Amino acid sequence: MKKNKNNKQLWLITSKADAQFTLDLLLQDADRHNLEKGIHAFLGKLKNPRVNDLFEHYPELLQEYGLEETLTGNAAIAGSSVAEIKTAGLLSCFQAILLFCADLKAHPGNDRQQRDMLQYMLKSIVCGDFVSEILQMVVGVVGADYYASFRNKTDSLGPDPEEIYKLENDPELQEHLDLMAWFCLVRVFLESAYVCYGAMEGGGK
Repeated sequence: MKKNKNNKQLWLITSKADAQFTLDLLLQDADRHNLEKGIHAFLGKLKNPRVNDLFEHYPELLQEYGLEETLTGNAAIAGSSVAEIKTAGLLSCFQAILLFCADLKAHPGNDRQQRDMLQYMLKSIVCGDFVSEILQMVVGVVGADYYASFRNKTDSLGPDPEEIYKLENDPELQEHLDLMAWFCLVRVFLESAYVCYGAMEGGGK
């Protein structure tokens, strides 16, 4: 995928130490399960059987069309729109990055091929673009008004646990709160993976 040199994303992960610490946390069983479960929850809310089918058959599509063509949605797959191919490609790529990182954490230094494949995936799309594309997909599901309300309420959130409790129980946010929480985890996970495996474009050092 073509890299966007004008991407202005502010990185949340600012050092390799931060990245390694975050990966160690997010790759523990519970958080890793939440990241994986979030993919399927997103697909459920998307309510597009074609995207589900593409996602389930992504390994075969990857072999036939290649990573870049599926990430951009330019693969000529009959009966599928560019947006459907791109959505399935991005979610599948994220899932693969998650699995590769988990395997490398469990068996550090033992599988050069897996590390090379992970770095190939990371270098196929700029981190800022990856995060932005997933955010656009999420906003497409939750709606612009919901997202604006979520941003407004979280941007003004203080450290008081009572404020966090109120947010978690805000009736206006309940419908998609789990999906937004998943996206936040996706963002910090991706930034950490890019920093740890040397494929960042302006992140931590």
